[in-house]
Amino acid sequence: MKSIKESIKQTIEIKRSLFHTFLFPVNDLETVQNHLNILRNQYGDASHHCTAYILGDHQEIQKYDDDGEPSGTAGLPVLEVLKKHELTNVLCVVIRYYGGIKLGAGGLVRAYTKGVSDALKTTVFTYLETVVHFEIHATFNLGGKLETLIREETEFIEALYLDHIVFKAEIKSSDYNAFCIKLSDVSHGQLKPEITYEYKRYV
Repeated sequence: MKSIKESIKQTIEIKRSLFHTFLFPVNDLETVQNHLNILRNQYGDASHHCTAYILGDHQEIQKYDDDGEPSGTAGLPVLEVLKKHELTNVLCVVIRYYGGIKLGAGGLVRAYTKGVSDALKTTVFTYLETVVHFEIHATFNLGGKLETLIREETEFIEALYLDHIVFKAEIKSSDYNAFCIKLSDVSHGQLKPEITYEYKRYV
């Protein structure tokens, strides 16, 4: 899955109606509501505030709102564009100022779809990855080789010198197995990482 790196705004005009598209990276419903409240205050005179958002590592939460536009012509098309791009933890708000010319149901779908699609063309995406945090407990005679390997292959955190050496580091889960093979080679099969926890992040 992926998300967007930063908030953006883009405006298009279709038959004298202005469509201001806003995209925000979000992590929870509270942040979604905060953005919606701010935009309501800033653009209170707009005809419509049509929204769609997706939350969760597996897109568990998906919501949309047509805000007075004919059902299925605004929020839903925006949501479908977000899903097509396999996005999550993202909020899209398309604010319309009606220009006096009716677009019809098909025209509205095309307008709202174009608004978010054009905005996404200028977006920098971030990708969700799982990170493994681990420790390696080693004797001093292996310390030099191990530290070199860990610094080269992982995100080195620290080395604790007790009655033995404890190395702490992180690595992407996709690289973990390859690192374990290299660690086994360097230690002649004596060592393997002890995973302390895992977490997800966007990069």
